[in-house]
Amino acid sequence: MGCSTAPGRAAGSSMGVTAWLPYWEMPAALSSTLANAEVIGTVSPYWYEVIGDSRVHEQSGAASARVIAELQARHLQIVPMVTEAAGMAEFSRILASSERRARLVRTLVGVALHG
Repeated sequence: MGCSTAPGRAAGSSMGVTAWLPYWEMPAALSSTLANAEVIGTVSPYWYEVIGDSRVHEQSGAASARVIAELQARHLQIVPMVTEAAGMAEFSRILASSERRARLVRTLVGVALHG
């Protein structure tokens, strides 16, 4: 998953605008984000989807080195979007169970650390 370690903007210049970058529109979303980088502080690419409590699906282009490099070059903080595939009722059951929630956390940490 990998969040950005790019240095932040100078004090007082960080903007509160967040850009979402859907994988199905990545070329246009990235182009728009880069063109408007001066007013954007954080970007959230739709890269990951939770499937149950121990599996994460990587969407097309997830953690693209080129996309990350272009965003970091503009000093944008990258916070990948994680969505769920099972529906909110099942996702709620995962979160309500300490065992299943712990499995999900371990899975997400593994993605963050190792891709």
